[in-house]
Amino acid sequence: MKRKLSLVLASLMAVAACAFTACKDKLGEIVVPEYESDKIVDFVAYAAPTKANWNGSASNAECITDEQYKLLADAGFTRAQALYDGLRVGGGTIEQLSETAQTDALRALACAEKVGIKYYVRDWTFYGFVNSVKEEDYESVINKMFDENNEYVKSSAYAGNFLHDEPNVQQMEKMSKVYDLYKAKVPSGEAFINLLPDYASAEALDTTLQSSYEDYIDRYLELFAKKTGYISYDYYPLNKSQFSGSRIKETYLQNYELVATKAKEWNIEPRIYIQNVADYTGIRDIIGIQDLRFQIYTGMAFGFSSFTYYTYFSTSSNGSIIAKDGTPTYRYYAALNVNNEVHAWEKVYRNFTWQGVMTKLGDEMIENVGFNLLKNPITTHERINSVSVTEDTVIGVLKDGEGRDGFMFVNYSDPYFDKTDKVTVKVNNARAALMYRRGQKMVVPLNKGEYTFKLTPGEGRFIIPLV
Repeated sequence: MKRKLSLVLASLMAVAACAFTACKDKLGEIVVPEYESDKIVDFVAYAAPTKANWNGSASNAECITDEQYKLLADAGFTRAQALYDGLRVGGGTIEQLSETAQTDALRALACAEKVGIKYYVRDWTFYGFVNSVKEEDYESVINKMFDENNEYVKSSAYAGNFLHDEPNVQQMEKMSKVYDLYKAKVPSGEAFINLLPDYASAEALDTTLQSSYEDYIDRYLELFAKKTGYISYDYYPLNKSQFSGSRIKETYLQNYELVATKAKEWNIEPRIYIQNVADYTGIRDIIGIQDLRFQIYTGMAFGFSSFTYYTYFSTSSNGSIIAKDGTPTYRYYAALNVNNEVHAWEKVYRNFTWQGVMTKLGDEMIENVGFNLLKNPITTHERINSVSVTEDTVIGVLKDGEGRDGFMFVNYSDPYFDKTDKVTVKVNNARAALMYRRGQKMVVPLNKGEYTFKLTPGEGRFIIPLV
């Protein structure tokens, strides 16, 4: 990280939210940090644009094209996960399935290479491998899948293969051997694994019914943390409600806290799948960019740096980010805006490490069960004298490598109800604040450490106090 020293506040008027001329004489010169990082915030498209009529009856348009992958890149997506690609209609042998997977993957990878996107291949045998291959055949099948005839692993856009989605504990035990065999053949790739959320049933977590959700997470970490370097799970918080139209699942923050805490302990990257479309489980459709902001900025308040959209391409009439005829929906433009506003300041964010979260009720007389379920919230912080809010608010606490504090304020009211959060924070030992709002950098003077601002529905604002 580089710092630009002795920068006069008045010189920042072009990017500031207030007039600095009145503050110059009082404040003099301050240090405004400048951040650099090779790390980014990843936005992953699940499912990738796929081939025409992918299963023989879907009648979707041909979308493994340069045009579709340009749409992906323009919207700020950095990776794509295949869901429909690779299917061989009518089934076949493991060899035939892998041949079809390679045919589709090479086409998609050629498109991805042109726009700088990484692509996860789906081989319909490798995905869910432990369910379709006998254990005594693991090594021979992996050796065949990834022998010298496998061309897709050589692509510069190859991210890896999707290994398993939402495994239980027993499947994870078997997958560990598969992962090792894969890495021996493809050292640079990921055999990608995604875990269940905490609202999954006991049967889904562990067929022996002996594991708690934390046990489930711990077993993944014991088996895979040092191998993969990440932990990924899905959680879709915005649900339909017959009474009010929408509700936030109560364990949303609790699940974030557990995974973020474990990821920090193991020094690995936390990743999450977010919702952008309704489905049969009761999650509601997004109403606009506010729903995406809500999920992404809440995740960033917990130190997350990878967000996978469920889903990107639709092969049904319900639509998603890209409809089955290949046209962008309103969800596309919502994703484009929020992804790129995060990319605009991701180098700053990636300099910070997560410390914990604080919460603040908009009305002290109305409890938030989600706040109550947090096990180890930060209740006080030496830099924050006081906070008042008009809506329930999550405050992520982060710190950079030089010990500088950063706070991610998130409007935690359900975006469905279109409520703006008015926040007043009084910061100790700070004459100004460096802020990032919707990708824009601002420096504002503080009046005796106090600053008032508004968070629109779902919005997050990152604030770094300056001495």
